[in-house]
Amino acid sequence: AFDEAPSGMMIISENFTVKKWNISCEKIFGVNLIDSKNQNVIKLLSNESQLRDMNALFGQALNQGQAEMVLENVRSDHECIICRWHVNTAFDELEQTHQFICIVNDITEGIKRNRELSRVNKAIDQSKSIIVMADIDGNIEYVNEIFTEVSGYSKDDVFGENMNIVSSREQTDDYYQTLWQTIKDGQVWEGEFHNKRKDGGFYWVDETIYPVKENGSITGFVGIQNDTTKEKELTNLNLNLKNRLFEQDKVASLGLLSSGIMHEINNPLSFIQGNIKYIIEQFEDFENLVKEDIIDLHDAFLDIDKGVTQIKDIAEGLKKYIFKGSVEEKEIVDLIDEIKTVLILAKNEYKYHANVRLRYLEDKKYEINGYASKLKQVFMNFVINAAHAIESSNKDELGNITIELVNLSSEIMIQITDDGCGMSTETIERIYEPLFTTKKEGVGSGLGLSVSRQIIEEDHNGLIICESVLNKGTVFKIKLPTN
Repeated sequence: AFDEAPSGMMIISENFTVKKWNISCEKIFGVNLIDSKNQNVIKLLSNESQLRDMNALFGQALNQGQAEMVLENVRSDHECIICRWHVNTAFDELEQTHQFICIVNDITEGIKRNRELSRVNKAIDQSKSIIVMADIDGNIEYVNEIFTEVSGYSKDDVFGENMNIVSSREQTDDYYQTLWQTIKDGQVWEGEFHNKRKDGGFYWVDETIYPVKENGSITGFVGIQNDTTKEKELTNLNLNLKNRLFEQDKVASLGLLSSGIMHEINNPLSFIQGNIKYIIEQFEDFENLVKEDIIDLHDAFLDIDKGVTQIKDIAEGLKKYIFKGSVEEKEIVDLIDEIKTVLILAKNEYKYHANVRLRYLEDKKYEINGYASKLKQVFMNFVINAAHAIESSNKDELGNITIELVNLSSEIMIQITDDGCGMSTETIERIYEPLFTTKKEGVGSGLGLSVSRQIIEEDHNGLIICESVLNKGTVFKIKLPTN
């Protein structure tokens, strides 16, 4: 039994020499009984740095009758190992001397595993990501320190609780059903959560959930989350700033357009008023009306109808330009309709300086999925800028603004060309800078092109290209994807 014991067993004399040593000791230390017998066990199994601990072990056993220690020892091949020692002191009646009965176990692998596990646990706890481990039913078994910092829950608060303890209940049942179906099928799930802290506040996380498998069966789940709250807040802040710039640019445009719009309304109102006055005068002498007078009355009514229609068109265009829903969502936008609305509202800005031509193929559709209100603002900025550029060139005759739409299947290109003053290379490099303007003081906000670029490129994944020659004119090409 001694020789075949799974633990290393040895009998050591009071002089610390080996008297007996089993097969397990040979395996642990790499020394057989013949080579070890009568050798000093302390010197045999220790290097210089380990001698003190081995002496302490046997000294304690001698003084107290027994000792238990975990020590570092050395094998015959000089490899260091970690052993657990149990030493008992016994009196040999036959030899009338003390001896030590030792039981030794090599725990090196276990220590290494524990150290490795400790390092892993420390790494998980010190991770900047939130880590949650749960059983097959979604009940929490482990959370790291960053979880407690972000959520406000302690480890004791959440241990054994379901993972939905931090749920804000904003996600739909379908969202969770898809999640559970994915991970229970053994697949990795990725998504986003708006979670609720213990104090009632909220935080955003991007999460990846991995199934944990043992022998082919799912035994639990590990969720790795990244706190994206600050990024969300920054995105919302940028969105609010963009919307404020957009509204500020729109207000500036309305201020510029207001006098022109009133002029466009006053014109039809004037001839409506004149025609009504004429009709009243004619009806005062109704009995003496002749055929020619009746024809004139018919024409007057037609003029009134035309004037009312014109005012209605301006009012409708103004309504479309100014008002939008509290939360504007993308919709199917007919670019031709939006440009026509802009041309009605901006007419007084260009009619004294340029002829405007709108070109497109009647049998083609020019529709995209986008924000109608924002696109109108873009077209308004380009039309007004083109008119001002022609005005600045001091032409003796009307200039030309051409708006041409081309459907290229995957995208629609809107090309706005003017024969105005054009721009230098240095000016072109700066035209998208906020508050940069080449116009005289009081004309324009310097935000138009900056806002327009954001709307086209960020909100619609499009592109704006500018080509200009000083004293010749400018071409802006707006490319918008149709999908």
